[in-house]
Amino acid sequence: MNFVYIAIVYMICDALWIHTMTPILYKNVFETIQKSPLHFNTKYAFFAYIILLGVIYFVCRPLATSKKYENRPWLAYALVGFAMYSVYNLTNAAVFTNYPAHMVLIDTLWGTIVFSILGKLDSY
Repeated sequence: MNFVYIAIVYMICDALWIHTMTPILYKNVFETIQKSPLHFNTKYAFFAYIILLGVIYFVCRPLATSKKYENRPWLAYALVGFAMYSVYNLTNAAVFTNYPAHMVLIDTLWGTIVFSILGKLDSY
């Protein structure tokens, strides 16, 4: 599948996830940690998505076409998603006293699932 479509699907999925899950999962945790209302800094979010899209293009896509993952390219994406999201969440848990274990699990699972979906789509 064309990379532009993959990027659009990822951005839509993640925007829906953030919009849906922020009031349920993220808002209280981050407000407790920073002791102020949650405000997204779009400048940093923009750069984070540029990096995430770069990882998809420069890491996931070549890895998915390697001989090891030729029959299951989605698995290459899933492993990269798991690695990125788990490092982010485990680092937060290591640094912030009030970062809950369920957040580590849920957000890491989300990253693994969304990247698996992207890998499945990219195999068409």
